[in-house]
Amino acid sequence: MKGIVLCGGRSTRMGEDKGSKLYKGRYWATIIKNILSHEMEVVFSVNEFQFERYSKQYSSEELILDKYGDELNGPLKGLLSVHEKFPHETLFVLPCDLILMDQELVSKMISDYQKNKCDALIPVIKNFVQPISAIYSADMLSDILKKAVSGVFNNESMRRVLSVYNVREYNISTSEEGCFRNFNSLDDFKEIEG
Repeated sequence: MKGIVLCGGRSTRMGEDKGSKLYKGRYWATIIKNILSHEMEVVFSVNEFQFERYSKQYSSEELILDKYGDELNGPLKGLLSVHEKFPHETLFVLPCDLILMDQELVSKMISDYQKNKCDALIPVIKNFVQPISAIYSADMLSDILKKAVSGVFNNESMRRVLSVYNVREYNISTSEEGCFRNFNSLDDFKEIEG
């Protein structure tokens, strides 16, 4: 299993690159890396505008540049770019703004995925799926890549893409919901920055 920190979003509501923001003296991207690295090796999915900045903080082996343009939507670019680099790896993906994620929850999700045969394990909070905080099998990603290249998944949402696979839902308890709190704006972040 390989961990991916998704950093390649536009961060338009935040107004600055989220992965490079600091919380308690650490970059958001590094916080997520540290959470995942207890269980696996971790890489960063970055876009072309971030690559130079991130290469000052992380080794070139850790950085996977998004290689798809407008033909794929947001997180699929990063997910499939990493899959191409590591085609036989199951991928555990977390976005860089889940800075309250818990190591114990990551371990529980991995354990659940390993016990149950499925294409993907997707957390669900109050009936809302969290597809960019999930575990994806190498076989499923290979199939998605083939379909994406042939235009089947052209500009499709993650939810639409997942609907054709054997996806296991992982129900998040009320006490775990805070782990999935993402910070999309400075106002959101100010609440915990204190």
